[in-house]
Amino acid sequence: MRILIIEDDKGISQVLKRGLEAHSHQIVIAARGEEGLDLATDETIELVLLDISLPGLNGHQVLEQLRARRPRMPVIMLTARDDLKNKIAALHAGADDYLTKPFAFEE
Repeated sequence: MRILIIEDDKGISQVLKRGLEAHSHQIVIAARGEEGLDLATDETIELVLLDISLPGLNGHQVLEQLRARRPRMPVIMLTARDDLKNKIAALHAGADDYLTKPFAFEE
C-alpha cells in the first residue's frame, strides 16, 4: 500500500515511515499542508495519515479540500489534539478515523 504521511514533526514522520515500511508499505512524506494536498491527489496514494497542526494549510483545511478532490480516499487523523471539538470536526469533515499522539504503533 502506498501511504502519504502529512506531518510536520520530522521525528514522528520518520518513526511512522520505518514502522510502516517494515510492513512492506511504500511511504511518501509531506511536511506542509499544501504539499500534502498536492501529493494526496496522486492516484497512486491509497491512504493518508494527516496531522492537524501543519504549516500553511492545517489538517482540517487539507481534509476539506481532499474530500472535494478524492472523496473516497481513506484519511486517518493522527494528532496531539485530543479534545472532543477537533475529533468531531474531523470526523464530520470526512476523516475515517482519529488517533491521538502519543500512540502505540500497533494502533
